[in-house]
Amino acid sequence: MSVRTAISLLLSLIFMFLGAHLSTAQHAVTKGLISYWPLDKDTIEGNKVKDVWGGQDALINGDPKVVEGKIGDALEFDGDDWLLITDDIKAAKLPVKEMTVEAWVYPEHFDDWGAFIGCAQDNGGFEKGWILGTVNNTEGAGPNEFSFAVSTVGADDGDGDLTYFHAGPYDTGQWYHVVGVYDGQVTRLYINGQLAVEGKNQTGEINYPDHAFFVIGVYKDDNEHFPFKGKLDEIRLYDRALTEEEVLQNFSAQGLPVEPAGRLAITWGEIKRNVR
Repeated sequence: MSVRTAISLLLSLIFMFLGAHLSTAQHAVTKGLISYWPLDKDTIEGNKVKDVWGGQDALINGDPKVVEGKIGDALEFDGDDWLLITDDIKAAKLPVKEMTVEAWVYPEHFDDWGAFIGCAQDNGGFEKGWILGTVNNTEGAGPNEFSFAVSTVGADDGDGDLTYFHAGPYDTGQWYHVVGVYDGQVTRLYINGQLAVEGKNQTGEINYPDHAFFVIGVYKDDNEHFPFKGKLDEIRLYDRALTEEEVLQNFSAQGLPVEPAGRLAITWGEIKRNVR
């Protein structure tokens, strides 16, 4: 056997093994997906963080660091950094009747009013929008709790009403998969693929304010600004309620399926790991 033939045979075996391995990788759900921010080094261009699915790129404020994440890279926020997707929510692509929002989070501190991603105004009695984040001895919660808050038309008292669904306590310095789901009737919060709390306080379409900041890594409205301290990875937003099985699928997922040149099915997660 010639050297060239041997090399060709070896490469064929390697690609067969690689293809079999990657084809069995768990993919995240794409049905209903609005936006996906992998927060990977290769998705940062200048002062923008790319939304690789929906085009809703985020403007960097501060200097978040690219670090090792739960899947490939992540962004580390120091308590001053944050990302602005838009301050004009009328131009934003946002869920209306149902929603799912999720992130891998590594908190170094649980803020009283914290957000991994959100689009809301909570000013006194005026409460509209939604927030995935933390509460800490606030809103009837205990210490170190994750939360998902949503305001809907069905619960509107004239100024809107945010209900914070929260669960805990949880430790700092660990990775958690945090998912908020609203199906038009029931609101649910999942932690690491498991249902943590649910309730029927909110019904109908999501109740948005006329103006709000659509942001990552900060709880921000017109009179409050509380940046997150820790790491964020794999943030996704859907315009429908994922099922419990789909939430568990995303908890186990290694990224979204993509098909590069050569038509070898791999995932964003694999790309993130292999290009570093």
